[in-house]
Amino acid sequence: MEKIKKLLRKNNKPYRDLPVRVIISLLAAHFILSHTTKYGFFEVILVNGYFFSLIPSFLIALTIFYAVYKTTLILDRRFPYVDNWKKRAIYQIIFGVIAVALLAIALAFILFCIIKEPERIWRYFNQDFTMVLAYIMGINAYYLIVYMFSLIRKLIVNMFRLLKLMRREVFKNHILEEITPPQQKSIAAIYISAHRHYQVLYMDGTSAQWLATLEKTISQLSEKEYLLINRQCIIGIEAIRCIEITRDKHFLITLKGTLQHSLPKGILKVSRPVKAKFTKWIGDKNLWI
Repeated sequence: MEKIKKLLRKNNKPYRDLPVRVIISLLAAHFILSHTTKYGFFEVILVNGYFFSLIPSFLIALTIFYAVYKTTLILDRRFPYVDNWKKRAIYQIIFGVIAVALLAIALAFILFCIIKEPERIWRYFNQDFTMVLAYIMGINAYYLIVYMFSLIRKLIVNMFRLLKLMRREVFKNHILEEITPPQQKSIAAIYISAHRHYQVLYMDGTSAQWLATLEKTISQLSEKEYLLINRQCIIGIEAIRCIEITRDKHFLITLKGTLQHSLPKGILKVSRPVKAKFTKWIGDKNLWI
């Protein structure tokens, strides 16, 4: 449990959401202007002086958003939810809602003093402050949702990473040790069927999932019987029917019987760095055509 908490405490990276802050602040400023007039939400744009009024409202809305943003970052570092969510919620309400609401009142008062209309502060409380408070609470809720989403994503990613490590450990401790000489002789090829997904093809044509990398597997198999011919495939010498030298001097392997059609197309080409080793590995067997 302590390891999980330690992992979740690291979930305090800055919220990279500047475009979101700008767009939402702009919409909030527009809404504040539009709801106090007789014009509709879009009609108010055509009113004279709209943009002159929008600029200070936008700057105030953006400042409020930024204040909640910085407050949330500081609280994420000092009082993460994973340590004590009740205490963190109280701090978020005090500093992220109440303190920012007081800041909004102060900014509105400064604006009205600058435009020499301080009496508008009372109308601000009667008409606008409820929406401003809802705006502040909405921003706090937004950062909580983003934080929780990031937390869940991190838990899921690390859960899959842990399961992958566990699977590798199981294979390392048990499966490789269980490859007995008779089992080795029944293996025709081991190859990558998809990204980091491995498949084993047996001499009888059946196949199954393989849980280890090709590098780990080849170290456990007989060097005389098996060779890693490229980054995607291990071949058993008993499964080879013939080897063709192509016009571009590549070695192309053909497997016995139906085994040839069980592997992905093009996977049976010997890579250039392995050609010398492959030739020595084949030895004097009459497989070349």
